Amino acid sequence: MDTVRNFATLICAKRRDWNGEVLSIRSSDLTTLALLVNRDEETTFEWLIAKGLILKRK
Repeated sequence: MDTVRNFATLICAKRRDWNGEVLSIRSSDLTTLALLVNRDEETTFEWLIAKGLILKRK
């Protein structure tokens, strides 16, 4: 979870577009996150859903 938290913090700092409630992630963010947690994108996405970190896929 620390990896996800650190990555989300980095996204917020770089984009400065977080409204304090919901952070939108791009498909390239999911790719990077999958690499960081050593999983494929689909497994990473499912893991994020299971942890309650993904609210809705657009």
